[in-house]
Amino acid sequence: MKIIVVRHGETEENLKGIIMGHDQGTLTALGYEQAKKAARALEKEKIDAVFTSDLARAAETAKIIAAFHTEAPFFATEKLRERDYGAIQGMNKADVDWEKCENELESLHQVQSRAVELIDAVWQDYPQGQILAVSHGAAMRALVALAKDESLQQPYDTSKPGNTAIYRFEYDGKKLSLTDENNLKHLIA
Repeated sequence: MKIIVVRHGETEENLKGIIMGHDQGTLTALGYEQAKKAARALEKEKIDAVFTSDLARAAETAKIIAAFHTEAPFFATEKLRERDYGAIQGMNKADVDWEKCENELESLHQVQSRAVELIDAVWQDYPQGQILAVSHGAAMRALVALAKDESLQQPYDTSKPGNTAIYRFEYDGKKLSLTDENNLKHLIA
């Protein structure tokens, strides 16, 4: 199975340095434009199903991309959500002592585990298909770490996915492989 994963478009909260976690988020005008460019970059792809985080910033991005794939079923799921940042959700990143609060947050292993649960379930229905998923930075980093067989202890060593970055994976029912990472070529036009 081939999996195309796209990060959501830029949000108002991204611009302000706000930790969104499970908050909905609001796409900026640029975020909508980024989503449209990603949609055009993917419009000729054969997409068998679209899966998105159920959070508004990802779901809006997914709807824009899915407009070119109207025959593909569309699913919103909590499995593709951003990491749950608990009490620091809504705070400015600059105001957080990350070392003190790390144990109070959803672990990156939990983020990775729920994404893998979804991939395994989707594999049952689309083993030869190509799936589009729209998600968030931490979830994408967790998938990249899995594909590269890297530790989740230092997930932020993996480059931060840009808004509407396109990642491509292949999954054979056992192993996830990364074939394209943080591709932003669609934004350079």
